[in-house]
Amino acid sequence: MKKVHTMKIVAAAIVVSLGTVAAASATEVTVGADVSSAYVWRGITFNDGFVVQPSVDVAGPAGLGFEVWGNFDLESVYGRFTDEEGFTTKVKELESGEFSEINLALSYDIPVDGFDLSVGLIEYLFPAGDASTREVYAEVGFDLGHGFELGGFVAYDFNEVEDFYASLSLGYEYEVDENLSLGIEGVIGAGGKDATAGGESGLHEWMVTVSGAYALNGSTELGAFLAYTDSLDSKALPSQKVDFFGGVSLYYSF
Repeated sequence: MKKVHTMKIVAAAIVVSLGTVAAASATEVTVGADVSSAYVWRGITFNDGFVVQPSVDVAGPAGLGFEVWGNFDLESVYGRFTDEEGFTTKVKELESGEFSEINLALSYDIPVDGFDLSVGLIEYLFPAGDASTREVYAEVGFDLGHGFELGGFVAYDFNEVEDFYASLSLGYEYEVDENLSLGIEGVIGAGGKDATAGGESGLHEWMVTVSGAYALNGSTELGAFLAYTDSLDSKALPSQKVDFFGGVSLYYSF
């Protein structure tokens, strides 16, 4: 497990270094947290109980940025283990009151006329299991006008999973007034066999999210969302514990 500890130290050093650069440069820093009724990632339920997901996002100079994101479990996660004799035991998989995941992400916005393009690297740390993995990604967004935006995302995990995940999204945002905005977004995802929950390549999940954001002032924003997700192919994504979930958020920018 020396590799895991080494990557943690290296990742932390990168974040501290970039933070120093950010503090000395013209940047925008956003800090905040989501409180959600579940932790669902790419259609997969990681915790069907309440979680807090704090983050720090720095938009640095020349399109460079980084983000630190975490998942803090407010409720424990239990699984079931069946031995060779058929006896089933309830096993605690995640402990409440602890971080089960911390992500460190580096990104770079590439200047392109006509659409938004960014590439990046994400380091996934799982403190409970003393494990980690990492992926590179590319993300593109097209402004279709009249509040509509088309997006595409593709990632490749080159460490533990060694496979790809991709998604396509279509969103709409309506500005009610200068302080309040409402939005809806639909996403479909697909992955290689090692990147899916079911171990079969193909279409993975779909999700629809309805959200709202209200600017309390020039730097603070309060948000809320409701989402529904389900499998597109049961061989790629078997039935999950959570399909409907929601939450609230509070973010401050400076």
